Amino acid sequence: MLAAIWSAPFFTRDLVPFTVAWTVVNGLAAALFSVSFTLLSASATDETRGRVMTFAYLPANIGFVVGPAVGSVIASVDVFLVFPAAAVLTLAGLGAVMLAWRQRTTAT
Repeated sequence: MLAAIWSAPFFTRDLVPFTVAWTVVNGLAAALFSVSFTLLSASATDETRGRVMTFAYLPANIGFVVGPAVGSVIASVDVFLVFPAAAVLTLAGLGAVMLAWRQRTTAT
């Protein structure tokens, strides 16, 4: 769902609809981020919680470094292409999570 919403600002070329779309996207992203980390923390045992949360926060923190570089390269073509690119990267991240979850369940 979030990947589809990331594409919404791409279709708005005026300031007011762009602002509304951007606000909705950021609100949903923040909510999903918070809920996902709460679920991760609650589902981990006391012994593994630190390791689980470290590996959960690592991609987010790397994203703060790599994201602006990727965004600037994409924005050099067209500023609004950043949003479909964010949707694709969100889907790639979701795919990585699903792959990791699948490997964890088949290994045990």
